[in-house]
Amino acid sequence: MKRPASIVVLAAVLGLAACNGSNEGAKTPPSSDPSSVTELDAVTTSSVDQTTTTTNESTATTVESTTPVGPIETAVVDGLIASRDAYLYAVYNLDAADAIDRLNSTHAAGSPSLVLALENVQTLVDNEWLARPNPDVPDTVTIESEVTLLDDTTAELTACIVGAGEVYAPGAGDGGADLLVNGEIEAALNRVTMVLEDGRWKLQSGTNISTEAGTACLPE
Repeated sequence: MKRPASIVVLAAVLGLAACNGSNEGAKTPPSSDPSSVTELDAVTTSSVDQTTTTTNESTATTVESTTPVGPIETAVVDGLIASRDAYLYAVYNLDAADAIDRLNSTHAAGSPSLVLALENVQTLVDNEWLARPNPDVPDTVTIESEVTLLDDTTAELTACIVGAGEVYAPGAGDGGADLLVNGEIEAALNRVTMVLEDGRWKLQSGTNISTEAGTACLPE
């Protein structure tokens, strides 16, 4: 049976970090996406090729980085992680007063990623759906490449974004039980563009390279 278009859109919302418009390829956060009141501050790597893992317990978002980084590269990665954390926070906490402000502060103004993130949130609201983290599988972001600086205000990097969250209709099932709308776990490999805006690196857009079921991205 063909799934309604709204569910297909939702699937794209949850998995991806609200990365771009033309080739999104991720689930709507209930993966993604979302979290705690405190943003995921940074991925810190003290030496080349050292693996660092940072976990935000409230959003269940785990970030791993194995790439050598300098101050600018670190700031770019931090910006990506903050945007993902903000997105998951928004989709997992639709009633949060600061949810949209957090999206605006981590996504470039008018960018494809901000537009998509807001559309995904609205999809949940319009369908009276909610999203929640998967209790067994965390939402994760793994940095898969070095940061490439295209100019003073634009950078690119590749990241594997796993969306494991669940989208559900509260009390819509038999006996008033929650009805699961989408619980697929997907891993999306994305080439992400970040821009420096107001002194902060923010998510601009992303191009999906591949999307696979499960928690592992195919190599680029």
